[in-house]
Amino acid sequence: MAAEDHPAHAKLTFEELYRLHHDRVWRTIICLGVPAEAQEDALQEVFLVVHRRLDTFDAGSSSKAWIYAITRRVAWTHHRGRTRTRRKLDAIRDDPAPRSISRSLEEELALREASTLVMRFLDTLGEAQRTAFVLSEIENLRVAEIAQIVEANPNTVQSRLRLARRRFERWAAAHAKRKERECGDV
Repeated sequence: MAAEDHPAHAKLTFEELYRLHHDRVWRTIICLGVPAEAQEDALQEVFLVVHRRLDTFDAGSSSKAWIYAITRRVAWTHHRGRTRTRRKLDAIRDDPAPRSISRSLEEELALREASTLVMRFLDTLGEAQRTAFVLSEIENLRVAEIAQIVEANPNTVQSRLRLARRRFERWAAAHAKRKERECGDV
């Protein structure tokens, strides 16, 4: 049963929350720039906090938003103090997307390259824009959910998203031009 399908009035158990949110928390930790060597620790820390604070969770609210708020705090605790150059590619363990046996080698290489490029772009954003972009574009959360997670006004979140998306478009266009020049030099 998906988290969205669970009755709002029913209290989720820790095991249900873990099962429903584990993969998303893992991707969020990676996308928020937690260094590869700290990702497993951060994941465990998120679920330790969830376990410890489960009795404070309001069953009528979004478990997704609650857990992402915890994930964001844990990720930024692990993230603090590292320079941009040290975390450039550390955030990618192998591949943030689950692997499919049916992927060809070419598809696998393209996916890794795309993941690396997205991570490089994310490293150019400040914390607020990065969080909004990751939660919207990668985790497909609505602005209202993101606003709840980051404890900000929905208009502020929308503005951060607009700026991050615009920046991504410019960044992607510049990358495509560089790639085109490189391929033209061959």
